[in-house]
Amino acid sequence: MVGAWHVFRILACFLLLMRPLWSFSVTAPGKPVCRKEELSLLLAFKSSFFNQTNCLSGGSPLKMASWVAEEGNCCQWGGITCDMEDGHVIGIDLSSSCLAGIIDSKASIFDLVNLQELNLARNNFDQSEIPPAIGRLTGLTTLDLSGSGFSGVVLPEVMSTLSNLTTLDLSGNQAMNISGLGELLRSLNKIEELYLSKVMLSDRKVPTILANMTSLRSLDLSNSRLSGEFPDSIFALPRLEFLDVSLNNELMGSLTGFHRGSQIKSLRLSMMNLKGGLPPSLGNLSHLTEIDLSSCGLWGEIPSSIGNLTNLKYLDLSSNNFQGPIPPSLGDLTNLTMLDLYSNRLIGEIPSSLGSLILLKRLYLSSNKLAGGIPASLMQLSKLDVLDLSNNLLTGSIPSQISNLTLLAFLWLSSNELSGPIPHSIYGIPSLTLLFLKSNSLTGEARLDLLLELKGISRIDFSSNAISSVVFPKSNASITQIGMLSLDSCNLTEVPQFLENQNSLDWLSFSNNNISGHVPQWLMQKPLQHLDLSLNNIQGTLPIPSTSINYYLMSNNQLYGEVPSSICELKGILLLDLADNEFTGALPPCLCNFSFFLFALSLSGNNFVGKIPDFNNGINFITVLDLSSNSFEGPLPKSLLNCSVLKYVNLGKNKIVDTFPSWLGSLPSLKVLMLHSNGFYGEMKAPRNDSWFPSLQVITLSDNNMAGILPSDYFAHLPAMKYFSPDDDKYPNSFVQMVSMTIINKGIEREFGTTLGSVTLLDLSSNNFNGTIPDSIGDNLLKLHTLNLSDNYLTGQIPLSLANLKNLEVLDLSRNRLSGVIPGVLGQITSLSIFNVSYNNLSGYIPGGNQFGTFENSSYIGNPELCGTPLTKKCGNVPKPPSVTEDGQGDTSQQLGIVWITALVGLAGGLMIGVALEHAYGANFLSWLAAKWHKYQRRQ
Repeated sequence: MVGAWHVFRILACFLLLMRPLWSFSVTAPGKPVCRKEELSLLLAFKSSFFNQTNCLSGGSPLKMASWVAEEGNCCQWGGITCDMEDGHVIGIDLSSSCLAGIIDSKASIFDLVNLQELNLARNNFDQSEIPPAIGRLTGLTTLDLSGSGFSGVVLPEVMSTLSNLTTLDLSGNQAMNISGLGELLRSLNKIEELYLSKVMLSDRKVPTILANMTSLRSLDLSNSRLSGEFPDSIFALPRLEFLDVSLNNELMGSLTGFHRGSQIKSLRLSMMNLKGGLPPSLGNLSHLTEIDLSSCGLWGEIPSSIGNLTNLKYLDLSSNNFQGPIPPSLGDLTNLTMLDLYSNRLIGEIPSSLGSLILLKRLYLSSNKLAGGIPASLMQLSKLDVLDLSNNLLTGSIPSQISNLTLLAFLWLSSNELSGPIPHSIYGIPSLTLLFLKSNSLTGEARLDLLLELKGISRIDFSSNAISSVVFPKSNASITQIGMLSLDSCNLTEVPQFLENQNSLDWLSFSNNNISGHVPQWLMQKPLQHLDLSLNNIQGTLPIPSTSINYYLMSNNQLYGEVPSSICELKGILLLDLADNEFTGALPPCLCNFSFFLFALSLSGNNFVGKIPDFNNGINFITVLDLSSNSFEGPLPKSLLNCSVLKYVNLGKNKIVDTFPSWLGSLPSLKVLMLHSNGFYGEMKAPRNDSWFPSLQVITLSDNNMAGILPSDYFAHLPAMKYFSPDDDKYPNSFVQMVSMTIINKGIEREFGTTLGSVTLLDLSSNNFNGTIPDSIGDNLLKLHTLNLSDNYLTGQIPLSLANLKNLEVLDLSRNRLSGVIPGVLGQITSLSIFNVSYNNLSGYIPGGNQFGTFENSSYIGNPELCGTPLTKKCGNVPKPPSVTEDGQGDTSQQLGIVWITALVGLAGGLMIGVALEHAYGANFLSWLAAKWHKYQRRQ
């Protein structure tokens, strides 16, 4: 017994000694056990930052649900990785884990000094700065803090100890600013993946050290407001596979060449400011699977070598200036799933070789100048779900084989020159969701009844074709609920009855039809966002749509009566167009401030009376205001100053009596101010400062009672008429109907719609201005397209400075009291198409050559002392001035050289020479020349 007991004691002691190993193997065979102190640190971190109610969109509490003390082995918790040998926590992945709160150096996670990987992405650390304590984690190889609400300035010393980092992701922290990225990268010289999208760099430059980081595989600096030059040597990094510097429109660079052997697989440079075109060496990037060069300003032809990129799956060259044909070699990219050439200047036919792209799902060729027919080979692309060929010059018919594209969901063929009937087969594409055939020459019937049998169809546009009729489904038929229907110019005579049962409609457009009578009440009760019934024959008082409406267009109908105050219940309206009806009475006082969101209001061409209501004195977004062609009276409301984003104001053809509203000059965005045909009076006083009317490009003040001399100071301080800018914006297409303006220049109507942002016009005609034409017009307003000063009392000479207006298309100085000769230098304005100086006191020869040879007799009549072609009056012995040469030097020499020298002789005593010059060049020539000479002396 004693021996047995002794053996038992020895065995027991052995088992006690082996307990830790026994525990390890029994608790979790093959897995490590975490250390108690690290378990405590993790639990402390959870208690400080985890709150399930703080989950961001897409966040999940599942990872930390297992973080409980009772589960004694933290190595088995969600998101935790431990070292297999010693049990230390070496990896934490708490991405999208509902963490929230301010994090600082006291956070227990920074005491886990053995960490190699830390991922806290997509949480909410409430604008915390990156704590300096992160520098204690010197073993980190991966750090991901992306999209977690970090902010503040990141100094290089905060992270300089993390020299083992191979992956750093700080992207999506938009309030973060990295100070001295180049200095930081010198410490992090092992970096292979660097993601800083949407992070601000203090100097906004791409550090040149990046070009020397040969270990770099991924670089993302997208949308970081970078400027300066992008080092093109980065393209040559030997291991680089992923490069994204997109969405930095002030970052410049060029694609000078790519080397063979490059490992680049993804190249995203969209919205950079690239110079030049695509080099043929692009074909050397044989590993490319994705390339996005959209909106980069690239030009030239697309090189045929692009066909060498046979691994390419995604190709986006949209919104550039590429010219020439689409290279047929694109058909060699048989792995392509997306091809986007939208909005370039491509010409020629669509290559039939594109039919070889059998994996293609999305094809965008819209907004080019492609001609010819739609290739039958495209009908072989059986995987297509998007086909966009809109806004081209395509002709011929829509191929009947289009029904082969059984997966097609979106079909855009709008704005081409397609003809013939809509093929019956198009109604049989089972997956069709969107069908836009607008603005072609398609004929025959539009079978809406068949189309609405497709279960997925949602948005339909047959507008502006030569369709003879639309076949609607019966109102009691079982048809698909659609969201959009546009049937402009489709010969409709009534609102289709079947729509009464359509409960998903949000967009309805039936403009330019023959719909008459009253609008059905059931239509006004539908929760539409867009309703366009303009250009019809609708009668009755104004129907008020449901409060869901955003765009309401009822112009060019026969609506009458007063606008009811119930219109002001449409609090979400963005655009209201009631122009060209027969409305009467005063406007409801609420109309000018009823919607916080209203950006465009057009009431032109009605019979409204009374004063213009005051505008909201709070924030509003009204951008377009057109109250023209009514009978509004009284002065302009000073509350217009509350409309701080106004761009377009048309108050022409009313009965407004006021002085010139120079106070509108404080509106920073005002581009167009039309005040013609009213009762404005008095002088145009000098602007308050040099920044008055900073954006003004169009002003019409014609047919008023303005008087005094022309305001030279105004013309010296209109910066938007002085210099050209690449940011001369164009109004969006949705504005075209609202803001297209007609300006009458001596019977010639000029429409400015989508190009309104680039037009510059000054019309002060039919007033009582006197004095001379200021030189400041020609010296400063270099962008002018139209200058009309006719029907005033202007005297003196036509300024030579007007020749500086190289973009001038219309110059009308008729019906004034101008004297002297017609300056031949005006012939240098090669864009000048309308020129009128009739009914003045001009004299001498009509200059010849250049543009002057294109103007007819009517441009000069009413000047008894003028002579020469095209007038019938001969000039006799009057010396003929030299014709203007192509560069204008002939006339310049005559006006500024020979004549001045001769005049100096005359002024010195050669009176007979002076008299001869006055006879040759018109009355008051010497006084004009003397003034020019004194001005010349002052400039020396």
